Amino acid sequence: VYDAERVAVVSAWVPGRIEELHVDHVGERVVSGQPLIELYGPELVAAQMELLETSEALRSARAAGERAVREASETLAAVRERLRRWGVSADQISRVEESGATDQNVTIVSPLSGTVVEENVTEGTYLTTGDRLFVIADLSSVWIDLAAHEKDLAVLREGDHVSFLAAALPGRAFEGVVSLVEPIVDPATRTVTVRVEADNSDGALKPDMFVTARVAGSVGTEGRDLPI
Repeated sequence: VYDAERVAVVSAWVPGRIEELHVDHVGERVVSGQPLIELYGPELVAAQMELLETSEALRSARAAGERAVREASETLAAVRERLRRWGVSADQISRVEESGATDQNVTIVSPLSGTVVEENVTEGTYLTTGDRLFVIADLSSVWIDLAAHEKDLAVLREGDHVSFLAAALPGRAFEGVVSLVEPIVDPATRTVTVRVEADNSDGALKPDMFVTARVAGSVGTEGRDLPI
């Protein structure tokens, strides 16, 4: 399964229309900061206009005294923060301030480097706040969720080294380390989920593959291999 610490969901933070797609299919590799879509939104344009107005107000306030400068600076910081929360990058905000002109389209960029594993966008689509656009996962590391019988819990510990085989990749052995032994037993199967973190730098392991594994465990001084 995906490493949950290496997954990002890209959602619409403000209503708008998708003017252009830079990434349009599942499986495409992206890097952090890479453009995903061009979005037009009236609220985004209005916020940029407010940004320019508050920037001008700050320049004018410098002749009105320290208090006026402080109030104008706080207002400007709030407008910048609102734009950042809507997905506008710091570079885009700076460009608007420096040029004195608004951008009709705002570029939404990838928050991390990885692979597009879910895509729900079409050019021309109107978005509402919260719409799920992309899911991007860094697959250079994956989690292996294994099922261990409750009778074998005594030999399982976080930090144990595990070797495993993937049904789709016969003859190739992989290794990982136990990062979690869940504290709950499934009442239907009488098993416990054991999570293993595994390196996947070459991308050979795909989410939802089936695997079988062996962990070297011990009870007291007696060691044994445990199939799970």
